Amino acid sequence: MPVGVAINDLNLNYLYINPTLAQINGVSVENTMHKTPRAILPTIGEQVEAAMRQVFELGKPVLNKEITGQTPATESPKTWLVHYYPLFVEGKIVGVGTVVIDITKRKLVEETLKKSESFLSTIFNSIPQAIFWKDREGIYLGCNETFAKTVGLENSQQIIGKTDFDLPWPHREAEAYRQDDKEVMESGRGKRHIIEPLKKADGGRLWIDTTKVPLVDSRGAVYGVLGIYDDITERKHTEDDVRNSQQMLQNVLDDFPGVVFWKDQNSVYLGCNKAFATAAGLSDPKEIVGKTDYDLPWAGTEADSYRRDDKEVISSGAAKIGIIETQFQADGRIAWFDTSKVPLISGEGNIIGVLGTSHDITDRKHGEEQLRQTLNELASIFRALPDLYFRMKADGTILDYKAGHLADLYVAPKYFLNKKMQAVLPTEAANIFAKALDDIAKGQEQATIEYSLATAEGTKRWESRLLPIEGEQVIAFVRDITERKKGQEMQDKLTRELKSKNEELETILYIASHDLRSALVNIQGFSFELSDSLKMITADCLGLEPQSKAAIELRSNIPESLNFIIGSVSKIDSILNGLLRLSRLGRQRISLQNLDMDQLMSHVLKSLEYKIREVDASIEIAPLPWCRGDHSLLDQVFSNIIDNAVKYRSPSRRLIINIEGRIENEHCVYSIADNGQGIKPEFVEKIFEAFHRLDPGQSAGEGLGLSIVRRIVQLHQGKVWVKAIPNEGSTFYVSLPKAN
Repeated sequence: MPVGVAINDLNLNYLYINPTLAQINGVSVENTMHKTPRAILPTIGEQVEAAMRQVFELGKPVLNKEITGQTPATESPKTWLVHYYPLFVEGKIVGVGTVVIDITKRKLVEETLKKSESFLSTIFNSIPQAIFWKDREGIYLGCNETFAKTVGLENSQQIIGKTDFDLPWPHREAEAYRQDDKEVMESGRGKRHIIEPLKKADGGRLWIDTTKVPLVDSRGAVYGVLGIYDDITERKHTEDDVRNSQQMLQNVLDDFPGVVFWKDQNSVYLGCNKAFATAAGLSDPKEIVGKTDYDLPWAGTEADSYRRDDKEVISSGAAKIGIIETQFQADGRIAWFDTSKVPLISGEGNIIGVLGTSHDITDRKHGEEQLRQTLNELASIFRALPDLYFRMKADGTILDYKAGHLADLYVAPKYFLNKKMQAVLPTEAANIFAKALDDIAKGQEQATIEYSLATAEGTKRWESRLLPIEGEQVIAFVRDITERKKGQEMQDKLTRELKSKNEELETILYIASHDLRSALVNIQGFSFELSDSLKMITADCLGLEPQSKAAIELRSNIPESLNFIIGSVSKIDSILNGLLRLSRLGRQRISLQNLDMDQLMSHVLKSLEYKIREVDASIEIAPLPWCRGDHSLLDQVFSNIIDNAVKYRSPSRRLIINIEGRIENEHCVYSIADNGQGIKPEFVEKIFEAFHRLDPGQSAGEGLGLSIVRRIVQLHQGKVWVKAIPNEGSTFYVSLPKAN
């Protein structure tokens, strides 16, 4: 895209104007020199001069100034994007530099695409590029609206004074961006094609192709960095030092992330920028001079096409914009480019060649191809899925549908397309659907409904999920859930039966345990009576021969048998006590209340104080969050777990128990960690089973403690589990509802 450049003195007289701007103004270079804008531009000269005076008053550039009007060269109004830069000599403003770009066509495109997300927000080109610039400390000095939107700012002014660490991306990415900035500023050289991730303000992530170049002041010192990422068009940040316009333009061309080239009337290259030289396999842009497309890597592929376009532009005098074409690169790959060519005009207004600019759109072309493939895949998925899909207006009028099989539809398409869903469905289902549409219209993000429809195969149950989409439309995914509902009903029935059986089993267990215990008391009582009687008989038979059979029976075998009976009775009694506790838990009503767990844990440790002191254990307890539960039952839970830690301590080290708690969502998770014997992996789940003991010979008990713990926690709608390492220790976790 041609760029007009001019320099005016403090009296606003033109000291320099390039041919492009002279052509835009419709006044030759000779007739422009030493005149003011108002003298040569009757309709827009006043706007131009006002902007120049603003530069003198502010002492800084006036950028992105849009001017609409006519010049002697135009028959109808056009729009130009103009940048004004103050020119300094020894710290004093001596004039103003102007850069002018014709954006008329881009403005027309913006008008036609104003209802869609426009990527024409920059003033340099018609492709959405994000541009930003910073000082040497990494502090943002400015950005364009595309960049501002990406980072979640309302406008580009809000970026001033911020750093990468104030923006949405993670700290490690901000560090990487800052490192790239330092590398560019310290080396004084641009860094191109930095492929890196970027996190947007809305949480989405992008991969961006970034180019960074140093910002240089009038003394040649680097004072910051200019960055451009994504699909780059003709947009450059102008250096403060604009006194030498030719050097400024050359810097813009060399640092431009796209490619720029110009040829004579015979399509012989006169020059190019570094990017074009690289693509052509040249080490320096100067090497392009005198070559033709037949001397470059694309000689046998695209050279003829390029030259035809050159000839058309030169012969017609009209620009050719948006040429989508391939290019065989020096590295052997095929790249896609979006190219624009305009006539190259001499100072006398004669066409002397062609100027071309293009940017690499290979990624975009690949993305378009992937999008087409994705759309085809989605179409196939819709055909394969059992769901029906309907697209409707907000009032329920059906615009489109997708169905794997037409037989799945309630009625044929001709009976529902362009009709309201409420008019197609029976009254009851229609009312349900109408309410869901009303909920969506009121801002609800999703509505899920169920309804019944009578069909020739019988009554069917359907589920519809409605979601709003752009354009005040709604999509509905409809699924036949008849079999699922039948399954749910069967599952509910089985659950009720299982609950009944469990209650019946608990009752039987309670009654059986109670009755067995009554019989056991008799056995135990008569065993003690037999023992007392045996002692009396033994005392009366002191005269028996010691080795006689009767003496042996009285003094050895019978007492031993009675001891076995009494021991077994005690064992059975212990088991029955545990079973009774389990059965009572099944019928017990729990009293829920907000519990101060620091207080409850203090009570637990107080009740175990003798055992803890006896083994010289160390208890470390952190502040615990409040939970909701039954005080008495939870006292049992934590008493049992801590008591087990004491029982199964390691003999080789002092026992240390750590008790902590934290809140996770709607639950409190308490952990009791010890450095005891630990548990082998194969026994981690079994320890919660009834009558399971890791080492029956090590300590007394019936093996029901942890079964009772799990049952109590389940009654609280909680969860208990353990993590353990053999010979290192165990950590029991108890999850309970947090306090209201």
